[in-house]
Amino acid sequence: MDCVECGRKLGYLKGYRHPTMGKNYFLCSHCYDVVDERVAKWREVVLPYNEFFNNATPKNGHQFHLINVPKQLTHG
Repeated sequence: MDCVECGRKLGYLKGYRHPTMGKNYFLCSHCYDVVDERVAKWREVVLPYNEFFNNATPKNGHQFHLINVPKQLTHG
């Protein structure tokens, strides 16, 4: 198997799972450190807005209902 970032050949049990792409994508140790750092920075930026984008019923009681939205956009 090869590293999905740099293409380096990975030995048996030498790869790390990609933190965002899942179990079928492997990284070498150097690329894993770089990708993990990027993911950590992304979380720092996004996490404060977690409640803002929460899909639960809003605290003010207003709720939006999507109509005439293609299924591809609603993940349904």
